[in-house]
Amino acid sequence: MAGIYFLCSEVHSIWKAKREAEADEQASAALERRWIVYFAFGELLRMIYERKGDSLDDDLSFLSNPNKWMTIATHVTRQRINEILEMAMTALEQAYGRASVAADFKHRNWFRSTSTLADIRGELKVIPKYRPISDLPTLRR
Repeated sequence: MAGIYFLCSEVHSIWKAKREAEADEQASAALERRWIVYFAFGELLRMIYERKGDSLDDDLSFLSNPNKWMTIATHVTRQRINEILEMAMTALEQAYGRASVAADFKHRNWFRSTSTLADIRGELKVIPKYRPISDLPTLRR
């Protein structure tokens, strides 16, 4: 549980920095709410580990000691979290973009719709078509 907490803390920091950097420009409406970002990140992470056959629990256990990875700005784990998060946020923006072209689209309802999570999962499943599973990062290896 501690590893999940510190992982979410790192994801939140990256997401918040991205939102603040985009404050001057047109910020992505799809990334407005952090909970949906956590969902997309978690789904992508589970998909990567499932397809690679690695143990997500072992890597989450490693994350439970933040002194091993969080205190070092250039630690490979932090870089991999950032890379996975960028892919997840891109998929999230793609799902939002596809939904927003509908005539009856309402921004706030998109976050509430039951089909939104399925749309995000669909966008995440496309990633291995463009990037081989062997090339997708895990948290430690």
